[in-house]
Amino acid sequence: MQIQGGYHYLFNQFLHPATNRRTDEYGGSIANRARFLLETVEAVANAVGAGRVGVKTGPATLETGAFVSTDETLPTFEYVMRRLSEFDLSHLLLMGAMADLANTPLAGLADDGMFRHFRGLYSGNIVGNVGFDRDRGNRLIGEGLVDLVAFGRPFIANPDLPARFAAGWPLAEADRATIYTATARGYSDYPAFAMIDA
Repeated sequence: MQIQGGYHYLFNQFLHPATNRRTDEYGGSIANRARFLLETVEAVANAVGAGRVGVKTGPATLETGAFVSTDETLPTFEYVMRRLSEFDLSHLLLMGAMADLANTPLAGLADDGMFRHFRGLYSGNIVGNVGFDRDRGNRLIGEGLVDLVAFGRPFIANPDLPARFAAGWPLAEADRATIYTATARGYSDYPAFAMIDA
């Protein structure tokens, strides 16, 4: 199972000082703001075994609203990654940069910087995500910056994605107009390449 600790969801709201205004043991310092996520990870790991638990988290957001990065963002996630290393989890799903970080405190995390930086802080399996193609995924795995790569939209549009990667076949593009709609259209109706070629 994977605990969703990223984007603008609840755990990240605790981690970010602009959205965490608490004055108790879950607010204020970095350690306090991280307490809710870490206590949750510990409770779930104790219930089902740490090797069956992954966490999706990291500083990557769309740099919008209250989630614009600050001088505390990088130290916060450095602390979180070090602490998550203590649990011997199944994996950490680390999102790459989702916005232009050039003029932010996270500028060094652009491109491969996110994975290069946190590889040195997290000792377990890292699953990279966002902006990957076959070549970049293979390169980062080869460099030891990630252990696995997760594909979202490319897998939706290419139900045979591993076969396409292996054969060097072209990839279909996902129709963004059908993403997050109420029907199966655009999710389960993309053909395999062999069917197109037949």
